[in-house]
Amino acid sequence: MGADGSSEGTSAPNTRIFLSYRRDDSGDVTGRIYDRLVKHFGADQIVRDVDDIPLGVDFVDYIEDKLSDCRWCLAIIGDRWASIENEESGGPRIMQPNDNVRLELEVAFERKLLLVPVLVRGARPPKAEELPESLHKLPRRNGQKVRRDPDFNRDMEKLVASLAQHTPLLKGQSTPEVSAPPAPTQPTPPPPDGPRPSGRKPAEAPHRERGRYRQAEAYDERDQLDEAMDAYRALLEEDPQDHTARARLARLLHETSQFEATLTLCREGLAHGE
Repeated sequence: MGADGSSEGTSAPNTRIFLSYRRDDSGDVTGRIYDRLVKHFGADQIVRDVDDIPLGVDFVDYIEDKLSDCRWCLAIIGDRWASIENEESGGPRIMQPNDNVRLELEVAFERKLLLVPVLVRGARPPKAEELPESLHKLPRRNGQKVRRDPDFNRDMEKLVASLAQHTPLLKGQSTPEVSAPPAPTQPTPPPPDGPRPSGRKPAEAPHRERGRYRQAEAYDERDQLDEAMDAYRALLEEDPQDHTARARLARLLHETSQFEATLTLCREGLAHGE
């Protein structure tokens, strides 16, 4: 039995997803996120609401018990997450040693969970100076935005796909349906008058290249970023001076926080006179 009296053992150990959030900051959107995660992974895989600590239970022990079989901790951060104050003692709650959210994240770090900041309501990542020393690593964690409609569904599909990809035991659960990109147009042989001029844009390219650009763009539009980047790399391998493919690949690398690779790609472009 767990500290809350619930039955345990329904899930494989260390696979569950814990949601850490402030009700006053992001309670409603966390409800939507919870519903989407339950839809794909099942209710027994998602843990939340440690605010409802039973009477007489040590809240630190309770939080540790809740996190004991989790692999992920999603820190749902809204625009007031770091600034909401303690009504009794004053000052930001996150700076209070007994703040539940602070304790949840401290335990997540201690247990080396995969801690992901999920930014909602247009929030920015918190700065180290806004946090207690025990949470100074939080701003360095790679996170994801979950925006309002009409972007909510697409952002949640990306989040769910990432969770499933990096948690093998979750892969067997329901995963988001992502439509396959349309089949590329049947290639047409290039004209026999030599290679494509350097830096040619998609509209000017031969039929074969236009088909490959359409395929890359289809991946990009569906947020299948790895496939899109591979497609643009293939175009660059064929013509290193294709500045359109280089610019689009650089954008995707930057969006996925691959900053060193972005710089390398830009340097290569300068070497090719772009």
